[in-house]
Amino acid sequence: MLKFIVTLICATILASCNAAQEKPDRFLHPDGTVIDLTEAAYKPVRVEGQVATAAERAACEKVGGEIMRDGMAGFERCTQTYSDAGKACSDASDCIGSCRGTGKMSDFGSTVVGECQTTDSPFGCFQEVENGKVTAALCVD
Repeated sequence: MLKFIVTLICATILASCNAAQEKPDRFLHPDGTVIDLTEAAYKPVRVEGQVATAAERAACEKVGGEIMRDGMAGFERCTQTYSDAGKACSDASDCIGSCRGTGKMSDFGSTVVGECQTTDSPFGCFQEVENGKVTAALCVD
């Protein structure tokens, strides 16, 4: 019986550790807006080849996305605008996408207020904001 209780306690502790690492479903933005971060709020649509199929186009349009050619290779992808685009942030945990620096590039490690990423496109040059500090610039093409 004691072995069972110890096992149960250990399982509970491990489960709580995993739960603490998950992103929250919602958060309260400083402007008072509640941002919903569940899969229902944003569901990526992937284009498997270089050109979107009719089904992929329909799925993209259904979630409000737009098929566009993006990146150096110019493959088609479904690009979606995040519902929290442009909101102030200090870390990716504040956003559906990433928290990015605004305007011109800032010195690495500078304290800044960022903005939630506009779309789910991974391409372009940007700096992410982590714990209120800007990271090194990154260009993805």
